[in-house]
Amino acid sequence: MLIGALIQFPDEFDADMLRLAHVADWRALGPRRAASFCAAMIRQPESWTARAIFSERTGHDWQWMLLHNEISAELADSVDWLRWTKTKDAERRSPREMPEPRPRPAVDAIKAQQREQSEIVLMDTDELDAFLSRPRMAIPAETE
Repeated sequence: MLIGALIQFPDEFDADMLRLAHVADWRALGPRRAASFCAAMIRQPESWTARAIFSERTGHDWQWMLLHNEISAELADSVDWLRWTKTKDAERRSPREMPEPRPRPAVDAIKAQQREQSEIVLMDTDELDAFLSRPRMAIPAETE
């Protein structure tokens, strides 16, 4: 972890060591102590190294690693939905004008990656009807 952070994000690592650990030259700490500081530092959302690692892995802004942003987006979506339930469209039970949820880039990217890796096959109702209406063959009974 220490070497990976040093190789990929040397400037962020040096700045975090100075800012969070109050160590100007981390090399003076020794490898075990420096690795311990690095492990603790990477778990902190205010760490520039952690932000850089998150952005590198997900391809999205580091602010989506903060839980309060996810909660705020969820809360805003709930308020929009509650406001929509008081409209005439909601009374007609028509989801035409139902508000779209706010985008959550990091979460959406993770879900898209999981969909790509899953073996679930999606099909519309016409494809399903065609599949189910295909002729079926009887399975021959086993004779012993």
